[in-house]
Amino acid sequence: MIKVKIPAKINLNLDVMGKDGGYHLLDSLVASISVFNKGVFYKRNDKIINITFKGEPLYCNTVDSNAYKVAKEFIEKYNTYGADIVIKRNIKTGAGLGGSSSDIACVLKGLQSLYNIKEDLSKLANKYGSDCAYMLNGGYCRMQGRGEKLTQINCDKIFYFNVLLEKEGVSTKQCFDIVDNEKLKKPTTEKAINYLQKGKTAEFINLLKNDLTNASVKLLPAIQQNLKELEKYGKAFMTGSGSATLGIYDNKKSQSKAYKELKKAYGKNVIKAKIVL
Repeated sequence: MIKVKIPAKINLNLDVMGKDGGYHLLDSLVASISVFNKGVFYKRNDKIINITFKGEPLYCNTVDSNAYKVAKEFIEKYNTYGADIVIKRNIKTGAGLGGSSSDIACVLKGLQSLYNIKEDLSKLANKYGSDCAYMLNGGYCRMQGRGEKLTQINCDKIFYFNVLLEKEGVSTKQCFDIVDNEKLKKPTTEKAINYLQKGKTAEFINLLKNDLTNASVKLLPAIQQNLKELEKYGKAFMTGSGSATLGIYDNKKSQSKAYKELKKAYGKNVIKAKIVL
């Protein structure tokens, strides 16, 4: 038996850099936070893959999920036996937190450990989503291009967050369709990374932005209201194309103080988290 857990992803800063061949190009500082999808893996003596999902619901049947498809491709590629897999989903899908990508990373890391495969699985992961390769390792990272260009950021700074979750998600495609008609803003990811590595915490926090925010708000106005509530207690931003929004804090005390107030209004839809390295 093998156990694996994959943390959620957040976009601390996200710049839209244009398009190439129909794909949108991004430059983003991403990080892992303490919300996890967890997997338990058992070897089989045949080629069958059984996946049971618990917790956050899927938007499709199990056999239609990318987690199942990547598991099948893995055993074919590396000629291994199958596995019985249980994935406990705690990361909300459609929130910009990498929920579906986490499932894929979880399956790949679990099968890799189960069958002692030493190869880099990034290329296989990238076939199933732009965040998937990143989520195999997590941590602070600069993600460029379509998400395939990854540069790990050497930093041990821990930030704290209050995460507001919406029941509805945002269509990434619809969001980018709107962005295509907007004027691109000046990129700030490189500057944000520079501030982070130099320990200029206040400057780093104040700089953070997400170029998809305006488009996502048009699709789901509740995002704007959530940002306003979070901004009562400091800097707030949206991750990915939404719908999750986060308040960021330099220390646990500030996080807890804001959480007590937010909890009164949002109940179980607000959760505490912190950077995990």
